[in-house]
Amino acid sequence: MGEFKEERQEEQHPLKRVQTYIPDFRGYSRKEDLKDADRMIRMILSQKLTLARKNIEDSVRILENALLYEDVDALVSLLSMVKRIESEIAYAESGLSWLASDMSLGEEELERLYEFDAQLLDIATLVLKKSEETKSASSAGNRPNIKSSFVDLRTKLTILEDTFRKRMLSLNRLE
Repeated sequence: MGEFKEERQEEQHPLKRVQTYIPDFRGYSRKEDLKDADRMIRMILSQKLTLARKNIEDSVRILENALLYEDVDALVSLLSMVKRIESEIAYAESGLSWLASDMSLGEEELERLYEFDAQLLDIATLVLKKSEETKSASSAGNRPNIKSSFVDLRTKLTILEDTFRKRMLSLNRLE
């Protein structure tokens, strides 16, 4: 059932997918909405990453108490990655000068931007879900699931970071 929902969501227009995460999101079509839309996207991404970071921090504490230091070391490196990406998204400044200019976006640029935003929100949601699974596996002392979640989280975080950088490069090209 969940797969069908995800598949159906993938078929939606990227703007509609973004609006499933941010109901008040009006998009980039009106000049006065540009900065607000960008801020909303990055705020939601940051919130999801903050929650994921807290889950990983909880996992580290749980594993330290259980004396599973090998797993702690792996999660600490993951924690560092989450903090870096969280900061990069929250404080990114490049690519935003077009928001203050008189330039408007064409249909192709809008589509590309909405697709990036939808992908970022989808991936950040998966990161949060995996961080919750990691916390559950840590609480249960389930080392195979901890390791599996760690690998999945690292992969998804790498994809998130790459997608965010591509989005910012795309915005820089609009200047």
